[in-house]
Amino acid sequence: MLTGAQRRPEAAELSGSGCRRLAGGGGLVGGLVQLLLAAPLLVAVLLNPLGEPLQRLIAFSFGMAGGRSVMSEWSPEVLEVLQASGWAPGRRVDTAGWRSMFEEVGIVMHDAAQRFLQEFGGLAVAHGGPGISRAREAFELDPALVWGEEDRFAEWSDDLGRELFPVGELDHGRFFLSIDENSEIHLVETWVASFGTMPHALENLILGVMPRTIDDGHR
Repeated sequence: MLTGAQRRPEAAELSGSGCRRLAGGGGLVGGLVQLLLAAPLLVAVLLNPLGEPLQRLIAFSFGMAGGRSVMSEWSPEVLEVLQASGWAPGRRVDTAGWRSMFEEVGIVMHDAAQRFLQEFGGLAVAHGGPGISRAREAFELDPALVWGEEDRFAEWSDDLGRELFPVGELDHGRFFLSIDENSEIHLVETWVASFGTMPHALENLILGVMPRTIDDGHR
């Protein structure tokens, strides 16, 4: 079936030529038409130099990145796993309880930990099986599961010169998870390894990517 534009090409031609005649005319009408035709270009030129950096500045670090949704950084499989675990775009949970719990023992929740836990705190990913370079292991993002291990996190923070805030456990408590001030997710035990920075760290956790050892614990 032909569209309206295909049936009546002369209509588009007449419309374009009519605008050109009006814009080319003199007087008030011609000036107004020229201004209207130029308005979209002026808006784009004026707003774009400020709009893009401003967008990056005010965007939530995991929700947006350079005007691109963080969801575009994840594969469909990762999105499916997260959504099955209770995550959804725009998810926000209260982090005040976790903050006060650890502040009492001298571990301060930094901004990266707060942003991460606001969006992902409380999620439990209960899947297993073969992964990319290690077995896929269940993990739960609940700092309360790490309660009692605060000395371990304080000591590793001092040794590494980073602020490791507890965010949960891996493989049903076999390992612990932390996030530092640069949004890097770590495996913490008697050694420390990195799953990378967000949002890729979460994908590495879900798909079974072996973390990179930072400190093997040998002195």
